[in-house]
Amino acid sequence: KGHNLVMATHQGVIKKTPIEQFERVRSTGIRAITVAEDDALAWVAASSGSDDVVLATAPGRIARFNAA
Repeated sequence: KGHNLVMATHQGVIKKTPIEQFERVRSTGIRAITVAEDDALAWVAASSGSDDVVLATAPGRIARFNAA
């Protein structure tokens, strides 16, 4: 409990979802994140809730935020 999956796409969409939502997946699956046609999932990591997430772009822009 208290852990999350943090997901990020190439276009900068970020979503945090509690891991508990993935405990009982239906036979039809689960939609964890909706990704646009011109986008792609770039990164997924588990967070304990007290972690900081740092995302960087190729041109050198950085975003840092608490994953709580």
